[in-house]
Amino acid sequence: MKVLNNITKIETLLINDKRYRDDDNLLIARLFWDEINHSETMTAKEFLVLLRDRKLSNTESIRRTRQKLQEQNIYLRGKSYRSRKKETVKVRKELGYGN
Repeated sequence: MKVLNNITKIETLLINDKRYRDDDNLLIARLFWDEINHSETMTAKEFLVLLRDRKLSNTESIRRTRQKLQEQNIYLRGKSYRSRKKETVKVRKELGYGN
């Protein structure tokens, strides 16, 4: 199953390279790069067809997986994790969602 496979891949990337912890675009690009088997001859059109036809991982699923892994594993959190959490609390208060 692709989702379970991506959990392992994302966790491995977060462990081995701290840059992926704070940059979803970099993480997504790396996963796509792996999924197209590091092809340097693929055209943009071919890539976009793969994306359109859902042959590549869903970007939102990648982001959510990274987020969940960082929530559950302190050692996978990046430098911006704490500031994002503080901002979330602030926004929730502004919207009237609890304390």
